[in-house]
Amino acid sequence: MRNYNFSVGFTNADQSGVVCRVRLNKRFAARDMVADFPKNVTSNFLNRFIPGPGGAGYTYRAGAGNAVEIVRREKARPLSDSERAILVNLMDFGRDFESEQSTTIDAVELPVDDPESYTAEKLLKALEAANNAAIVSMNDLMAQYPDADDDTAGEWPSEDHDRYFYQIRLAADAAIKSSDASELKSVLHALHEANMWNGYNTEQSVDEAVHSGRTGINYEIETEPQLISYLVERPSCNPALPIVWFWQRFESMLGRPAAETSIFVTAED
Repeated sequence: MRNYNFSVGFTNADQSGVVCRVRLNKRFAARDMVADFPKNVTSNFLNRFIPGPGGAGYTYRAGAGNAVEIVRREKARPLSDSERAILVNLMDFGRDFESEQSTTIDAVELPVDDPESYTAEKLLKALEAANNAAIVSMNDLMAQYPDADDDTAGEWPSEDHDRYFYQIRLAADAAIKSSDASELKSVLHALHEANMWNGYNTEQSVDEAVHSGRTGINYEIETEPQLISYLVERPSCNPALPIVWFWQRFESMLGRPAAETSIFVTAED
């Protein structure tokens, strides 16, 4: 499991709606950071991917103990353990990751039921399980939507993902409304961003991921009247999980993808 250079702790959940407290180093004043960090590395994931009815998502405020608190709005759904892991991973990317001890974050605290049963490793194991389940799901989808190209992989890669191009083209039965296309693109951008910032990685530290060259700089998100396409090269983390989540969002909005849908995965030359 990956390590953090700040402490991760757990407290009893209450009625305040707080899902996370980021206790900042004394070099920073929480009241000055509310609109900056950790918002700048977490808000797209929390407020584009997770929002509930009417766009209800998460807000940020200054709290006691020099903390920035992330607060769930009334109708926003609670975070799962795998999503909590992603949240902490994103904060890990936003701090001074080359320092042995963080000089940005002193501690991250997550209010949960039964905090005595929680550790950072428990969250990462939940994320690992979600990643593994997503690979199984992608294998199933590749069987349902086979690609005729001889260069495409027969199964979704599980480990050697740094050498691969990944592309999905999700087709709808009818023209996609501009409002739906805009929402789908924003969700996909948020999920992609979390990948590039090492959000789904349970093993590699940010420093290791950055120096590995797996930054996923080369990517494309495109829409056509009845289709949305996502292509990424050398992502920081295996993209099965964000693609499965995006696929689920697509289906919830537009129904089962049409037969023209394709999944193309191929190794670099």
